[in-house]
Amino acid sequence: MEFSALGPLRVVAEGEELALSPIPRRLLAALLLEHGSPVPADRLIFAVWGDAPPATARNTLQAHISGLRRRLPGVIESDGGSYRLALSGAQDAAATFEQLSARARAAFDRGAYEESAQRAGAALELWRGNPFPELDTPRAGAEAERLRALHDSTQLVLARALIASGRSAEAVGGLRSLVAQWPLHEPYWEQLMLAYYSAGRQTDALRTFNQVRDLLAEEMGLSPGSALLELEERILIRDPDLAPRRPPVPNNLPDPDDTFVGRIEELARLETELATRRLVTIVGGPGMGKTRLALETARKLVGRFPGGVWLARLVEAGRASDVSATIAAAARAPDNLEGLTELAAALAQRPSLLILDNCEHVVEAVREFLSAARGPMRVLATSRTALGAPGETILRLGPLGGAGAASASAGPVRLFLDRAAAFDPPDEPWDPRQLEEVCRRAGGIPLALELMASWVAAAGLSHAASRSLSPPAHERAGTTPHHGSLAEAISWTFDLLDPAGQSSFAAASVFAGSFGAEAFRAVCIPDLSDHEVVDQLVGLAESSLLDVEAGPNGIRRYRMLEPLREYAGQRQTLDPTIADRHADWYAHRAAQVATLARGPEEGTSFQEVDREIADFRQAMRHLQDDGRHDRVAAIATALQRYWFARYLGWEAEKWLAEALAGELGASRLATLLSAGWASYSVADYLRAESYYREARQLAVIQDDRVAEAQALYGLARIHLPRRFQDGEALLHRALRLFEQTGMPIEAAECRLWFGLRAANRGDSDGARRWLPEAIADLDSFGYRGLVSVGHRYLSLAAWHDAAEDEARTHLAAAEDHARATDDKRAIGGALIQRAMVEGRWGDPAVAAAALADAIEPLPAGADIDHCLILFGAFPMLLRFGRYAAAGRLLGHLDRVYEEYGWTQIDERIPYVVEIRSRLAAEDIEPRAPGVAPAELAQEILSVMQEVARQERQTQTLSVR
Repeated sequence: MEFSALGPLRVVAEGEELALSPIPRRLLAALLLEHGSPVPADRLIFAVWGDAPPATARNTLQAHISGLRRRLPGVIESDGGSYRLALSGAQDAAATFEQLSARARAAFDRGAYEESAQRAGAALELWRGNPFPELDTPRAGAEAERLRALHDSTQLVLARALIASGRSAEAVGGLRSLVAQWPLHEPYWEQLMLAYYSAGRQTDALRTFNQVRDLLAEEMGLSPGSALLELEERILIRDPDLAPRRPPVPNNLPDPDDTFVGRIEELARLETELATRRLVTIVGGPGMGKTRLALETARKLVGRFPGGVWLARLVEAGRASDVSATIAAAARAPDNLEGLTELAAALAQRPSLLILDNCEHVVEAVREFLSAARGPMRVLATSRTALGAPGETILRLGPLGGAGAASASAGPVRLFLDRAAAFDPPDEPWDPRQLEEVCRRAGGIPLALELMASWVAAAGLSHAASRSLSPPAHERAGTTPHHGSLAEAISWTFDLLDPAGQSSFAAASVFAGSFGAEAFRAVCIPDLSDHEVVDQLVGLAESSLLDVEAGPNGIRRYRMLEPLREYAGQRQTLDPTIADRHADWYAHRAAQVATLARGPEEGTSFQEVDREIADFRQAMRHLQDDGRHDRVAAIATALQRYWFARYLGWEAEKWLAEALAGELGASRLATLLSAGWASYSVADYLRAESYYREARQLAVIQDDRVAEAQALYGLARIHLPRRFQDGEALLHRALRLFEQTGMPIEAAECRLWFGLRAANRGDSDGARRWLPEAIADLDSFGYRGLVSVGHRYLSLAAWHDAAEDEARTHLAAAEDHARATDDKRAIGGALIQRAMVEGRWGDPAVAAAALADAIEPLPAGADIDHCLILFGAFPMLLRFGRYAAAGRLLGHLDRVYEEYGWTQIDERIPYVVEIRSRLAAEDIEPRAPGVAPAELAQEILSVMQEVARQERQTQTLSVR
């Protein structure tokens, strides 16, 4: 278990970071502040609530302590009214930071400069920001100040160690950060001047002196101190005593042009591997930052290799003789060595590090060299394919942020912001949506992020988010020919493929998301055998043009990053039949997942569509553009349960409306029924009713009794809330038709609706009459999502009857079935019921958390979905007499429902009836707040938290 307060509190248990709400975070931070010593409850209360704790603070504290103990067993111990963290076996980042810092200073004092730099660097890697930001107490402030001072002194130790070990260029970045933070602290300026001078940059050292002299004059009206003046004079006369304390390791490493961002884990792994492995190859796609990572690793390890650290750039080598000449020149080999074998045998005897950069086009020559390189020399290679040399260890370099390079991940965002700030720091924070789009389109490829950052200064973030990733090569001058632009970096790898590989790469670009070998064969190369298909995929993956992902059951899936797809689309002519085969394949896949979704594998089907949804959308767009509306309707209809389970009814409605606007023929009836369901799911009731009425007419004309029953079922759901008797009659007719036509699942769904409607009205007997039979039938067919709904409403019926045990039993079943299906709506419904049960018999704070979890997956602006979920707040607001707050919520719900075609919230729901009557009795009008749904949700949750505090206070007083 790991704790870190060096920045926002971070707790990692079993490899996963725990999500903590504010009070538990402050509580853990206050305990961690004392490093395992007992902390009295009064001090914890002060740390959590300050000078104005609630009356129930002590009970609330105990409740949160209990909650943390459940999540972190054995970590919090109590002793006579005090609490302490049992840190035995756990890692405390602050304690580790102090230990490493102390060891770094001790190593420097005894002249072990490499060890000092290593320990100081390791300490600084633990630092994530201002310590203990959750706490606003004098004790926390003093500790944070102490740790910040230690951080600065450790940075200075690192800089001095780097300078003393001949790595002065590496010290510059940290020292520049220090002088920026503490511009009036002259010792930091002295070390920066010394670092520049020791790195052979005398002009920069003198320019730094002028900078600090002007700064002191402007800010303080002072002249530089004697130490700075003396150092300037010694630099001017090139005092030999200013040289590093020991001769620097010979090397030809270039100075870094910018900061190194991300790749911390990869950097640490390379450092470890090169301690014992003779050959490590960094393998990655174009623009992934292989060379940058290799150079950063070499700079960190330069002190380990007294025989030198040599960079050999092989990008311009075409033959074995070119490889030999390039390596010999870089490593300063004797002139009398001939051939790769003799050169390797000589160089390998040195305790050195050789970096072979860009080996993919001369693999055979590099392999010949490595086969003869036996000795203390270490080799760090970069290549877009593995070298296949004996003893090779491979580090595969994927996109920043992981597979798919999620735009929200820290790595891509940090790199983009760092590079963009170097060109033109923004005056105001950027639009996060545009920033997200930039990082998404870059696919986590560092070179793509750097190119896009360079465009921001000229045209702004929105331009970078929409511009092509393959600009003309003259727009960026690279250090090597194949890095002039991202397009050139990709072309370099593409040109190394044989014609079949090039054709496969272009064909694979048709996929918008991840895909398997079966899809690749059916869409891209249907004439090849299974063995040949695998060969092509493996070849593209080994060339780093496809990312490999682990799919279900260990089956590999492949993905082409967005910049590579864009390159293929611009530079390669795609066979037009491929797009047709792509659409046909995903129409076939839609039918497969529809079958899975109608049974016990529905959760699996939803997860499969999650992986492929981008390609389903692409297929539908292609078919729509081609005028094949019936195929679009077939795919959208097949995904009906997925759209609903993922709160994507609005998207289904869009696709189906477009299809209905075209020529459909015989498929129009099924499309109308699906469109009615989609519109109903997003509360577009007028449109849904229109679709269902037309479907019913067509069904009667075609004598399709099943379709007629489905249309009646849809109309019944629409009418039940506002014209109950009409809706109930329609539902009875639909049920009879389903029974007569042998549709047991659809009949069970009708019974389910009768039961849930009864439960919502407080008719617990009616709910118990309808729901058990419906649940049994649905369960027999494996429809766990609908089974969850049934148990949820049986729990609601028990809630109305104040039958706690029964309510909790059905609630547990509802939650189990919902999570097994991965149906977000079913999970949300179970969470609503959890809120009602806990609000009545348990902890209202737990109830509030359940509602918050239910709200979290909702799409932005989902007013109707917020309304459905916030219904769960009514019983608690009613129970604790919070009628004014209930009036605000009721007014908001009335407004939203009226907007979607309902006159008001159904007055048959018992707690709505009671709230309306209480509002009328107290002369309170329901009032719709002028806030966004998410803000209203947060307001209701805040009220519920206050209710929880009042409830605990009441319980405490009753005990007393």
